[in-house]
Amino acid sequence: MTLVIQATTISGQIVEGARWEITQPCFFQKGQKISVELPVKDPNLVGYISKTGTNECMLDGGKGDFSIVMLCIVNEIRHMVRIAEKSVDTMVIVTASNRTVESVLQYILTPSRCDPRFIKAVRGD
Repeated sequence: MTLVIQATTISGQIVEGARWEITQPCFFQKGQKISVELPVKDPNLVGYISKTGTNECMLDGGKGDFSIVMLCIVNEIRHMVRIAEKSVDTMVIVTASNRTVESVLQYILTPSRCDPRFIKAVRGD
């Protein structure tokens, strides 16, 4: 069994690079809240989240080794039954819980698609 988590924006667009394969057995339900942790090296983003973080988007770690923990909501679960292999693949579609989480995901993974206003706020421009 393969489990893939795919993150989307609030409007339903796929966030490029926000696709993770999970090797441990786990189960999800529609509407369930999950936390996604991504490593971050950008000192501007670390500073921004340390000042503005909430329980939906917070900083974790210390001494130069930081990650951002973001709340996402399970929006859809799809199963693919593979008859020839006698297996099942599952895709869990999760949606950012708010615009800040969405912006942080895009800032880290696909900066070219990130809201320029968020980029300015993070960089202090």
